[in-house]
Order: sequence, then structure tokens, then C-alpha cells
Amino acid sequence: MKVVLVLAMTIGLVSARCPNDCSGHGSCSAGSVCNCRRNFAGNDCSQRICYEGLAFIDNPLGDINANNKVDIVLQSHYQHQNNLINEKYPANYGLARTDNKAEWNEAHFYAPCSNRGTCDSTTGQCACFPGFEGEGCVRTSCPNNCGAHGECVLIDNDADVHGETYDSWDAQKTQKCVCDAGYTGPNCNQKQCVMGVDPIENLYTNTDSVWKIEWKQLSTTGAKLPNGNVHFTISYSDDFGDVWTTSAITIEYNIASGKSTPTFMLGTPSTTDLSLDSFEPTYIAEQVNASIQALPNDVIRDSFVWAVQHDGTKLLHAYPYPNTALTSFKNTDLETAAGAVNSDKKKNTAGGKSLYVNDQKYRMPLWKANTAGAIATAYNCAKNSLCLFVKLNEPKGSKNMVVNYKFSAKSGTTKLEEQYGTDKSALGIVSVKEVGSDRVWSTALDGSPTIAFASTTKLHVCSKRGLCDYSTGTCKCFTGYSGHNCGKRNVLGLA
Repeated sequence: MKVVLVLAMTIGLVSARCPNDCSGHGSCSAGSVCNCRRNFAGNDCSQRICYEGLAFIDNPLGDINANNKVDIVLQSHYQHQNNLINEKYPANYGLARTDNKAEWNEAHFYAPCSNRGTCDSTTGQCACFPGFEGEGCVRTSCPNNCGAHGECVLIDNDADVHGETYDSWDAQKTQKCVCDAGYTGPNCNQKQCVMGVDPIENLYTNTDSVWKIEWKQLSTTGAKLPNGNVHFTISYSDDFGDVWTTSAITIEYNIASGKSTPTFMLGTPSTTDLSLDSFEPTYIAEQVNASIQALPNDVIRDSFVWAVQHDGTKLLHAYPYPNTALTSFKNTDLETAAGAVNSDKKKNTAGGKSLYVNDQKYRMPLWKANTAGAIATAYNCAKNSLCLFVKLNEPKGSKNMVVNYKFSAKSGTTKLEEQYGTDKSALGIVSVKEVGSDRVWSTALDGSPTIAFASTTKLHVCSKRGLCDYSTGTCKCFTGYSGHNCGKRNVLGLA
């Protein structure tokens, strides 16, 4: 009997007992403490651990040992966990520091449910607070999931789309609504109204934008040159962020044998009547104008395209402009020639003094800084380039223009593969730039008062002369103003 009792006491001394036998989710240590398996916690390992993410707001422990100070010395958190902690920051962070008394400049430590939800320890699932979602409540949610007119995306991904970088701690946590073109609002439920310039503030300002598309002469050596036709499209981004692309346009690069300066062609040139060039079916300015005006939804309103080409000494073409025999290219000399009647069609691409010469809406622009009379400066076009100036009757705003091209290359007698590129490509075959503000007003041609050119003028919803109905996306103009963007003054309303 005594032997059995001693044996039982011996077994009791060597066998530890843990609460609930660790619920089958851990092992009992010699100290009768449960060592829980992964994803389980609690003194009996009966609780499930919830997913931890970077905390949106840190939750410091504070004075957990009630000694009236925040300790940075590692200690045990009684009845909370077996790992060492401190009262200021997570223990792992403190252990990684060479001096845990140094300034603490880190934040957003891992926390259950990212500190933006409550943990259900019976299931290991987070119940996220309103405005947060995902496993462990790791990211913000978008209002109404952006409705039917938008997409909920991470701000990091949205920055990548726009060629930008976002490196803050919440790059993969904060989301935003990216609305479809024409919609706005926190959940993309509002329809945008068109924008325009204030007609009163800009009464004496021309706010038209002018986009210069410059097709350049290329080196004849060491390059994959065009061999005849170059096909290109123009992509136009409007103020709503929508991108519209024209049908293909063809321009010819003249690299005929023996030609010392291969250049882009205007079309089929006339040798007897320069004014007839613009009526040729292949005339590049008309091709461009027709293509952009054919874009749907009335995206381009009332455009006009000029074309310029010179060889550095004489003007080869500038339509519409009066005289290709000019040798002085100062603004004053250009104004004199433009205002004179000239019936010699061999020197005249506008047929003399006409609406096209005397109205700045149509005549070739005069440009800044050409008092010295340099032809390249006077016409804002480099030697042997073919420059197309596309005028639109609205400021640049957030709009953009991009040229995409392709051609079959040829170097010597060897035909190379097709080449593709844009105005940003390294080949440098074409460039695009907005130059509307570089024009100057001519009192001699256009009268007075003098009008300033400012193509970067700020745009306003409904031109600041109406209210936007965000349910329909239409402007309700104030009395005295009209138009799709309330940018026109109504004489009857001002009476």
C-alpha cells in the first residue's frame, strides 16, 4: 500500500497539468504553462489569433505595472502573454535597437485587426470598423464601393498608373475612388459639368490653346529612317481625363535618291499656284484638321490648323500667309506684308489681303522674340521641319496631346523592321508642345485694343457664370450668360 502511494506521488511530481490540457492546440510545459501552436493563444490555447496588420493608429500599453511611469525595461506582461514586452513600444523593436533609450521615431507597428477592428477569438476573424475592410482590416474601404461609375484602387497603384511614386507607410492600405471620365465625388455618384474661362476676367485675353506638332529632319546616317510614308494618330486627352484617338493620318518623308536634305512633305506641291496646295487631298494640315474634328461627342470644337516649312533661308510654305519671297522676318515686316494686297500667286498662299490674313483666329500667328528677324524664330519652326499648329478654342487646362507613329524603316539598301514610337521616343522624329501663350497680338493686323494671349488660363466649372447640376452634368447659367459652359455673354441679359 505504501509502495503504491509513493509511486503516485512520484508521478504527480514529474507530470505537469495545464488548463484544459491546452485544448488540444498546444503542449504543456514543465511549469504547467501551455505553449500554443501557431494561430492559437490564451492560457489554455483555446483562443484563435486574428490576422495582424500595420496599425493605422498605434495603441501603446502605458503604465501596465502601475508604478507611475512608462518603463522601457523589458518585462513580463502578467496574465497577458508569455513574451517579454515593454510599456513604450513592441519588445521586438526595442531588442533591435542599440540603445532603447534613444529617441523613438517609429510608428504603425503590427496589431490585431490593424487596430481598426475587434478580434473574435473564437473564430480568429476580425470585425472591421466602418470604413475598413480586408483580412485583418488592413485597408480602407471606398464609399459605396465607388458605385457604378468608378473603381476602388490603392493610392500606390493609382500613382503607378500616372507615372508617379507614393512611398508612405499606407501605400498598400489607403484606397480611393478613381471615377470614370465625366464623374466625380467621393463615391463617383456626381456627373461633372464642362469647364470654361471666366468671360469677364478674360475679356481682353485670348485663351485658345495651340499645339505645335513638329515633324523633324533626321540625320541621314546611323538611323532607322522612314522610307516614304509615315502613319500616325493624334491622341487627345480632355479635361475629364478621357483619351480620344484620331484615325490614321499619312505623311511622306522624302528620302529620294540624291536628295541632300530629306524632309517631310506637305502633300502634293503645286509649282504654279501655291494657294492651291491647301486644296490638295493630301495636304497635311487639312488631314489633321478633318481627323480631329471627326472625333465623337463634340470633343474638338472649332479647330484650325496651320502648316509651316522653311529651309533656314527662305520660307517654303506657310498657309495661310501672304508672301513666300520675304527675306526679312521681323514682326513689323511680316505685318506689312500681311496687310498688303498681292495677286502674285507664285509668292502668295493666301490670295492677298483677306479674312485669313487679317483675323488672328485664322492668320499665321506672330511669335515672341523674333525682333531679330530669324526665320526659325519668326515662324516658331526649326530648319527643314514641318510644323503643324493646331488651334483649339479653349485653354490647355489638364488636356494633353500625344502623337503615335509607325513606318517601315530603310537604311541604305537594307529594309528594316517596322518602327513604332511616340513624340517622346528617342528617335526624335516628332515633338508635341503647347505654345498658345507664345503668340503676340498685332494691332496693325487685328486692331485694338490689344489682346493678350494666355493659353494656360485657369478653367472653372461652368466658367464661374453658372451652377453645375451634378445629377445631370449640365450648367445652369446665370442671367446674362449662355452656352454649354456659360462662357458666352448674352446681350439681352445685360440690358
